[in-house]
Amino acid sequence: MQDETSHLGGVDPILRGFMSTAVKRPHRMTPAITEKMFGSTDLGSLNIQRGRDHAIPSYNTMRKFCGLPKAVDFEDFSDMILDRNL
Repeated sequence: MQDETSHLGGVDPILRGFMSTAVKRPHRMTPAITEKMFGSTDLGSLNIQRGRDHAIPSYNTMRKFCGLPKAVDFEDFSDMILDRNL
C-alpha cells in the first residue's frame, strides 16, 4: 500500500483534495447530539465504542499493517507529506 501511495505522488494530492473540498456537514458534533440526545452517553463515545465492538483496528495498527512505523506526532508523517505547507 505504501508503494501505491508513493507511486501516486504521496499523500500530498489526497491532503490537497481534503483541504479544497467543501464539507457538507459540521466539523464537530453539536452539544445537542453529544450531551442531550442519549442522556448521559454522547454520540461520539458511542461511535468509538461501536468501532471497538466491531474490532476495527486502531490507526497505528493499520499503519503497521501497511508497513509504516507507529505515528506519535505529526513529524512522523514527514516522510509521506512532501509539501511542508500542508
